[in-house]
Amino acid sequence: VGISGLFFDDAGMLYVNSTTAGPESIKYSRQIDVNAKTSGVIHKVDPRTGKILWSRETPGALAYVSGPYLYTLQVFGSYEDNEDGSPYTVQTGLETKPFVRLKRLNPRNGHDLWEHSQERAPLDVRFDRNTIRFVFRKEVQVLKFLAL
Repeated sequence: VGISGLFFDDAGMLYVNSTTAGPESIKYSRQIDVNAKTSGVIHKVDPRTGKILWSRETPGALAYVSGPYLYTLQVFGSYEDNEDGSPYTVQTGLETKPFVRLKRLNPRNGHDLWEHSQERAPLDVRFDRNTIRFVFRKEVQVLKFLAL
């Protein structure tokens, strides 16, 4: 799943995926401070003035913008994690289980409208306004919701 850093909506507003990390901590991409408390941030920006209209911290990055549809997506794991484990796999008890978490945000204020999550990771995710397609190893799942 590839996620871009910049999005424009139908009204020309700009949405930016960013981070709470400072410039020094992201200077070298292969150096990670596991003790640092950083998270993702989404900004809605008026491109004419550069004014930030709202910001919010979020564990998932903005993945799709179209009209009233703003979705954040957070995925952990891979299709190998979705298979039933071998009895010979070493488990420490510290492993994070695979998951996908999808949220729809309100474009006016950035608040959550709803959330959908599953305890498995998709191979691919596609969006088309109010339709979301998850491709898993043995299943394609299409979610469609009514937009009021």
